[in-house]
Amino acid sequence: MKTILVSEDRELYELCRAVLRHLSIEGPILEAPGARRTNADLTIWDLSSGPLPEEPHDLAGGSGDLFVVSRKSLSDVQKLLPMGALGLLLKPVTRPILQAFLASALNRWLNPTGQKNGDATTVRADRDQLLQALLEANIRLQECDQDRTNFLARALHDFRTPLTALQGYCDMLIRQSVGPLAPDQIDLLQRMQHSIGRLSKMSRAMFELSVHHNTERKPNLIRTNIDNCIQNALHQIVPLAQDKGIDVTVDLDPPDIRLHLDPAGIEQVLVNLLENACKFTPRGGSIEVKGRLTNWNRHNNELSEHGVIQVYKVELRDTGMGILAEHLDSVFEEFTSYAGARDRSGGGLGLAICKMLINAHNGAIWAESDRQGTTISFVLPLQQEVILGQSLAGAAPASMTATTS
Repeated sequence: MKTILVSEDRELYELCRAVLRHLSIEGPILEAPGARRTNADLTIWDLSSGPLPEEPHDLAGGSGDLFVVSRKSLSDVQKLLPMGALGLLLKPVTRPILQAFLASALNRWLNPTGQKNGDATTVRADRDQLLQALLEANIRLQECDQDRTNFLARALHDFRTPLTALQGYCDMLIRQSVGPLAPDQIDLLQRMQHSIGRLSKMSRAMFELSVHHNTERKPNLIRTNIDNCIQNALHQIVPLAQDKGIDVTVDLDPPDIRLHLDPAGIEQVLVNLLENACKFTPRGGSIEVKGRLTNWNRHNNELSEHGVIQVYKVELRDTGMGILAEHLDSVFEEFTSYAGARDRSGGGLGLAICKMLINAHNGAIWAESDRQGTTISFVLPLQQEVILGQSLAGAAPASMTATTS
């Protein structure tokens, strides 16, 4: 199935590409709005920005096309295409919704129906009416989902204020600013402060997840040594590893590599991954952190001097229980979890946050697993200005395959 995305939104392009790859489909082909249309089996129209077409025929696609619209322009699009659009998706588009619509489009493409007689025509008309009702219900559900997300963001914002105050009060007591305390009392306060810190970090991360789709937030990139981020993250998880007797080793080559990154963001990624590894590694197990310079192909075509960029690849391998193959991708999705003792997604927060932060650095993150344990890897470009200067059509990552240089 040949698929085209008419958009200037890089994040939407990468989301469509990931979902299509999951459905074993190549693409999509990216076209700029207003460009001459290419014939395709399915066209995804991004109508969320810019002026809307004046007439329906300006959208030279079929009735089975998908239309991504903003909530503000939803009513105008519905007037423009009252019966023509089988798929209206509100922006920001979530992966589960996009995957459901693309899977339906693929099924229609693989199993076309014809009108052979009057009865078949009647059945098809009834089916189309039912489908239209379901699609309208889906739009309402998407609106409710956005309302839920906005409410959660506001609630978390207010929730962080008393947490900050609690941290300050604990710090005053630990420093004995209001009077002397016994060593046992100080120890309890330090444990309390640690727990408040974890709760504060979790609420901050949930807030970031809630708002990052609706805001274009760029990481604060500085040129720094990634080893500092790794050592700071290790310092935070040392007590957890020591309690379980887990041996943590670090092997960086070269050890003093300097990258353009947001130290706080990458440190948060490493802490999340290390805490996850400690959680699922049995007592006496091990965690290994490796860093290597590699070449990474960001394109669909074969390796070439134009399709390969230099990156730094970080691998975290543990000796814990593995992840089932069918869940290797879903563990990075927001607020998703699969049942069972092998669940590493943690409700879809920790790894989803990691994916959000790595994507903001124009990198990629993925998981591999076998009976010996799980390896989660991510890559960061050495030269961020090179990536940020690429055109949208040429900046789409291909398979997450790194080749050691």
